[in-house]
Amino acid sequence: MTSVLIGAILISFAPVMVLLLPFGPLEIAFLRTGLGGLFLFLLMLCFYRNELREIPSHPKSFILMAVAGSAFAFDMYIWNLSVLTIGAGLATVLANTQVFYMTLWGRLRGEESIDTPKLISLLMGILGLVLISTDAAAKILNPSYIHGVVLGLLAGFAYFLYIIFLRGSVKYRPDIDPRSSLMVSSLFSSPMQLQGMFEANIVLWIKVLFLAIFIHIGGWYFISRAFKALTPSVVGICLLLQPVLSSLWGSLFFEEIFRLQQIIGISLTLSAVAMIHYRSLL
Repeated sequence: MTSVLIGAILISFAPVMVLLLPFGPLEIAFLRTGLGGLFLFLLMLCFYRNELREIPSHPKSFILMAVAGSAFAFDMYIWNLSVLTIGAGLATVLANTQVFYMTLWGRLRGEESIDTPKLISLLMGILGLVLISTDAAAKILNPSYIHGVVLGLLAGFAYFLYIIFLRGSVKYRPDIDPRSSLMVSSLFSSPMQLQGMFEANIVLWIKVLFLAIFIHIGGWYFISRAFKALTPSVVGICLLLQPVLSSLWGSLFFEEIFRLQQIIGISLTLSAVAMIHYRSLL
């Protein structure tokens, strides 16, 4: 559980980096996953060669990793577009509608039962996200705003597919290290446009490497470590910490103003995550 929360905290900085980088959605997606995957490959080549050799010996697991990477490529592209259209906080909130799909998936697969405390946590978390995101209600008739919202919701479904397939590749082989799944999925999601890449200065590349290695690889490594132990709904609810923190970073770094309903929303979502975390300790 703690591992997922650490991962959610790390990836909550991703929308901040998207707004700081002067690239388009495809270029950002390429840099994030391509450089992150390359970093993992070099790391495993130097220190985990046996794990690297094992990857091709399990075709089904490899296919699941590759499909996860394809889903993440789609997720990154439309989510980055949404961030650039409606802002980091709201785009990330909408992308985290994954929690609905995660919970439904776990129930249909028979991996978990939805008891009352878990249902309350789910509803609290979603209500909190609604309160956080409805500050922009006055823009509801703006076509650009509606487009950004639709993109955010599509990103939520793509996000769900990425988590499910990445989780499947880890659970299919109990002996596999999350580094392997994360490396293959990242490298498969990286063949994007490269326009404007080579004119970047050193400060810009530091930001890019921070996004690729610290946020993407670091965050998803911690999250994927917990896939074997946690049910889909618990993973989904814990990841709601990401949009809450992304909204806080938007306020801190980009002077986005919080109103009372957003503060209430943040409190509800954090309470939902805390409730799930407390239950896991019992």
